[in-house]
Amino acid sequence: MVAIPSASSTQKRRLIQRVEESGLPVKILPGLVELVDGKAAISDIREVDVADLLGRDPVPPDAKLFARNITGKVVLVTGAGGSIGSELCRQILSQHPSELVLLDHSEFALYSVDHELQPVAHGTRIVACLGSVLDEALLRDVMTGHRVQTVYHAAAYKHVPLVEHNMQQGLRNNVFGTLAVARRRGRSRGRDLRADLDGQGGPSDERDGNVKRVAELVMQAAALRPGARTCFSMVRFGNVLGSSGSVVPLFRRQIRNGGPITITHPDIIRYFMLIPEAAQLVIQAGAMAQGAKSSCSTWVSRCASWIWPVR
Repeated sequence: MVAIPSASSTQKRRLIQRVEESGLPVKILPGLVELVDGKAAISDIREVDVADLLGRDPVPPDAKLFARNITGKVVLVTGAGGSIGSELCRQILSQHPSELVLLDHSEFALYSVDHELQPVAHGTRIVACLGSVLDEALLRDVMTGHRVQTVYHAAAYKHVPLVEHNMQQGLRNNVFGTLAVARRRGRSRGRDLRADLDGQGGPSDERDGNVKRVAELVMQAAALRPGARTCFSMVRFGNVLGSSGSVVPLFRRQIRNGGPITITHPDIIRYFMLIPEAAQLVIQAGAMAQGAKSSCSTWVSRCASWIWPVR
C-alpha cells in the first residue's frame, strides 16, 4: 500500500518500481486532507494510475495564455465528446467564455459531455450541436448563428491500426473534416485556433502520420488564403496517457493476460503527457500563435489557390 500522498510523481514512480519487485499488487491510498475533508474514504483505495507512472511532475499552465482567446468569447470545440475534446471543454469552461458550443457526431458522447458541463457552467451558455465536421452547411450555421470567435478543432480518428484498415474513412474524416472547418472558418472574421491533437507518426504508422501531415498542410494553406483575417495555428505532441487510443490500456490488458506486450517498433521512443496537460498545451499554443504565413512553402501556397478558389 503506497500511503505517501505528498510524494511527487517522480518519487511515487520510483517507489512503485521498487515495491513491484515483490510481485504483489500495488494500491494507492488517498491523501490525508482528502480523507479529513470527506472528499475520499478508505474505500477509495485505488489501483496505480497512469499519472502515478508519468515519470515527472505535471507541468502547470500559464494563466495569462489560458484566458487570452477564451474569457468572454464564444468558443466552438469540434470533437467535444472525445477524451481530449471533452477535457478541452472543461479547461475552456474554467476560463469563463460567454458561450461554449459543443460539436460531435456521436450522440452519446455529446450527451455525456453536455450532461457533465451544464451543472458547472456558472453563467456560460452551453450549446450541444449534433453533427459531423464534414457537413459544411452545419458548420456555417453554427459559426455564423452563434458568432463563434475561437475554434478548437479536435475531431479526428486516432486509433492508428483501425484507421490504417479503413483509410478511406480516415482520410475523409481527418483530412476533409479539417478542410471543411478551415474553409468555413476562413470565410468568416475572427480568430481561429487549430489544434492538431494527434501524436507524431512513428516508423510503422507512416500512413497515419501522412494523414496528419496533410491536415496540417490544409491549415497552412488556409493561412495563405488572400484576405484571410483568421489566425490559424496547430500543435503536435506525443502520446496522451489515458486518451482514446492510448497504448496504456492495451499494455495493461496484455500484462494482465500474461503477455506478450506488442510494441509499435523496437526503435520507437514514446513521450507521454496527461490529458489535462494536452488540453492546456493546445490552449496555450493557440494563444501564442501569430499565424503560419512566414513558414509556408511555395507548394502550400499553390495549394491555397485550389483549396479556396476565387469566387
